[in-house]
Amino acid sequence: DIKTPITDMGKFTPKNCGTSFIEDLAYDSFNNATSMKTPASKVTGLVVMATDEVTSTGSITGPVRGPKLVYAHNVMGDPSPVVTSRYPTPTASGIALTAVVTATFSKHMVAATFNQTTFAVEDESNTLVPGAYDYDAGSRTIYFTPDAPLQALMTYTVKLTNGIKDDSNQGLNQGFEAGPQVEEWSFRTEPPSVRFTEASYSANELDGSVLVTASLNSALAVSTTVQVDTSDNTATAGSGDYTATSTTLTFNPGEMVKGVAIPINNDAALEGNETFTVTLSSPTNVMLGEPSAASVIIIDDDVTSVQFNPSSVTVNEDAGQATLNVSLSKAAPFTVTVDYASSDGTAVAGSDYTAVNNTLTFTPGVTSRSFTVPIIDDTANEVAETINLALSNATPASVTISSLGGTALVTVEDNDTTPTVKFSASEYSVQENGGSAEITVLLSSSSALPVTVQYATSNGVALAGSDYTAASGTLTFAAGETSKTFTVAITNDSVDETDEPLNLKLSSPQNATLSTPNTAQLTIVDDDAAPTVQFSAPTFTRGEGGSEATIEVTLSGPSGQLVSVDYATSDGTAAAGSDYASASGTLLFSPGETSQTFEVPVLEDTLVEATETVNLSLSAPSGATLGTQSIATLEIQDNDGALPEVGFSSANFTVNEADGTATVTVKLSEASSFAVSVQYAISAGTAGAGSDFVASTGTLSFAAGETSKTISVPIINDSEVESAETVLLALSSPNNAVLGTQASATLTINDDDTSGGEPTGAKTFLPLIRK
Repeated sequence: DIKTPITDMGKFTPKNCGTSFIEDLAYDSFNNATSMKTPASKVTGLVVMATDEVTSTGSITGPVRGPKLVYAHNVMGDPSPVVTSRYPTPTASGIALTAVVTATFSKHMVAATFNQTTFAVEDESNTLVPGAYDYDAGSRTIYFTPDAPLQALMTYTVKLTNGIKDDSNQGLNQGFEAGPQVEEWSFRTEPPSVRFTEASYSANELDGSVLVTASLNSALAVSTTVQVDTSDNTATAGSGDYTATSTTLTFNPGEMVKGVAIPINNDAALEGNETFTVTLSSPTNVMLGEPSAASVIIIDDDVTSVQFNPSSVTVNEDAGQATLNVSLSKAAPFTVTVDYASSDGTAVAGSDYTAVNNTLTFTPGVTSRSFTVPIIDDTANEVAETINLALSNATPASVTISSLGGTALVTVEDNDTTPTVKFSASEYSVQENGGSAEITVLLSSSSALPVTVQYATSNGVALAGSDYTAASGTLTFAAGETSKTFTVAITNDSVDETDEPLNLKLSSPQNATLSTPNTAQLTIVDDDAAPTVQFSAPTFTRGEGGSEATIEVTLSGPSGQLVSVDYATSDGTAAAGSDYASASGTLLFSPGETSQTFEVPVLEDTLVEATETVNLSLSAPSGATLGTQSIATLEIQDNDGALPEVGFSSANFTVNEADGTATVTVKLSEASSFAVSVQYAISAGTAGAGSDFVASTGTLSFAAGETSKTISVPIINDSEVESAETVLLALSSPNNAVLGTQASATLTINDDDTSGGEPTGAKTFLPLIRK
């Protein structure tokens, strides 16, 4: 034993992986692997570590040789492979001559390393047994199958060497010493024996005979005999099922298989399969092997058939169930079973019927059985539906399923009324800017049949093309559906109009009938603002003379409905009864119209007068709102002689700066019998308002008969030496007169300032800077 064990544990990365470590090698690189130091000498023993172990324990014996140490590869994290199980097991005896030799390893091995050198099977004379190698990586097991049966009563030795390698190239049992490592064990085969080749033989009743064979487990150099005898079971020789046989089989030297034909009788009885027994006995030069008794099955060729009777059944949906009868073509002296099952035809399991799947049993002598299929009474309108039934797995083999009656059909007649179809409402509405309206059509109940109905739109007040897009088509309700929709496209116009209905209609239903409402109305709700109504102009003009003035009133846009507005006149400067005749009433705009007029009679007189005005107004609009121009003026122009002209008496007026005031005269071209007025304005030319003169505006009024009026313009006398400067004069807005050609004039202000110390005849001009 190791007298001074060393158990120094460390972490390192060993060199020369896959081989035994070398004495005196420096192991100075550490990396998460655990090892055990042992004395560097020949040792025995093994410490095996699985591939996922970090540490392991074991025994290693051997002398201590000093401080030098060797690391044994087998105690690393990757141990060499070993045999963990064997077949045949060591020293086993009585092994079958057809045995397969196996060995299972602790690690995955390389299949290519198994051969006659590394895995040998030898007989007692050291002769190799030829055979095939098959390595199963999943179980880590090698299978050696000899090419021929082994010899009886022979000891065989199995030898394995470290030429068998694992995936990391480690040899079998490669421990602390170099050189081949041999794993070996022995087993012994069974003695020579005779046996039936099968535990059971069979033949059809009409075959006439059945061949029963016996075999030796090994060829012999001497003759061998064995007795074969038959005995009754369910088949009896006395009833004529087979011919009783008793005979001796003789195996000549080298022969291994012999047979005997036992006669079978073909009768007409329906009896099912029957059996008798054959037995081996009294062998010579061999032992009895197993099986030494075998069963012979006589397969009956007489059959009865099973079928539905009848193969078609019709029931009402409310019947609750359908009954199916199944019968045999003739009675059997044995129990007969047959499976039956339903499957969907047009009927659906779970909603139309309850699926069935079971077995019928006919006891001996019984020829008829029945079963039921539950029928579900639903409320769906549907056509007659079908259920498929089928027979299968008839037993025993002498029972067949009829090719014509092996299936059946159950027809379920519907008992539900036809559904009705209708609109979901008699009135629908949609906003004009909604884009489309969705219309729902309903079935009174679900139907298993496809239901169709036609739909169509037609004009009411709403018109196809301008208010909506005409729609028509067919709605299809799939089986089970009770609601469908169609859409009507809505045209969004800019016309103010009343809400407009259109008509909806259902027709021509299939697999349904029409209910009410089958007609409906869809109302398009207008979303457009009412137009505005106003005069077409702020002022209308008409000459005096007994004619009428035409006044136009307009809508801002066409309307889809009737629009009305009241109009009226009232005195301005014209007087009703002497200058015009009062007018009032109501204007009506039909849908689409945007313009209407009314007349104001203008009266003739002989007075010379200014243009006179009549007030016009709109009120009480319906279907519209008043626009900004709901008030206007009618001007009546006089035709009784020309109005006097008003103008300045001169195009140019002059004043000295020192005068203080300039007087400007305005004249009428002739006296008027009416008061005349005109507006004036005094503004800067080159003269500055506030520094050279005082700007002003005002109105000149001429009493009847007056023809001249004056305007005073204040002049500011400054001390600046400057050139003559101008003031602008203008007339506007005459009343009972017209502006003449001299409606504007110029006032010139002459400077009166001189500069001191200058020679006679010389002037100094200084610039004038105004802020």
